Amino acid sequence: MLLVAIAMGYGAGTILNLSAMSSLADIADHHELNTDRRQEGIFYSTRTFVGKVTGAFGLLIGGIAIAIIGWPIGVKTATEVSPNTTFDLGLIEVSHTLKTIFWVLTGSSFLLRSGCSRR
Repeated sequence: MLLVAIAMGYGAGTILNLSAMSSLADIADHHELNTDRRQEGIFYSTRTFVGKVTGAFGLLIGGIAIAIIGWPIGVKTATEVSPNTTFDLGLIEVSHTLKTIFWVLTGSSFLLRSGCSRR
């Protein structure tokens, strides 16, 4: 069950990333129609920068979570980690997967209501 939840989370994240990148092209086209200037580089570089910032923030949160559950330092084999600590690590992963699914569904609902068309 855990593997299914993880696979769904990663699959949903991939779909969200592809949808965001294709929507960015539509936004750049719409911006050009309104301003007569082509600036897709600004849109894509901003998206890349925000992705890097959120990735760094995720590493920070992950480090804090591992410190909170008391993950041991210098572990060489899985048998050196207590079952409770392993369970707590699994809870962190499941909560991350559920959060990802929530944001994918939220973002998808906004994309479906955006009214983008081929015109």
